[in-house]
Amino acid sequence: MWAKLKPHIWQWRGVLLAVPNITALVIAIRLTGLLQLLELAALDQFFLLRPQEPATRKTSWLLVFCWQVAV
Repeated sequence: MWAKLKPHIWQWRGVLLAVPNITALVIAIRLTGLLQLLELAALDQFFLLRPQEPATRKTSWLLVFCWQVAV
C-alpha cells in the first residue's frame, strides 16, 4: 500500500506543502483585518454591477409602515 502511495505523494509534494501554508497565511491576514479594505471594495463593485430593481408598491407600503412605527 505504502509503495503505491509514496510516488503519488512525492509527485504532489509541492501542492501538499503549499496549500495548507497559503490557506493559513490568508486566514491570518484576514483575521488581522488587512483584507477588509479589499473585501469592502469588491462588495461595493458587486452592488454597483447588479441590475436596478424597479420599485414596487409593496416596497413603498413597507417603507411607510416602518416610518410610522418608528415615529
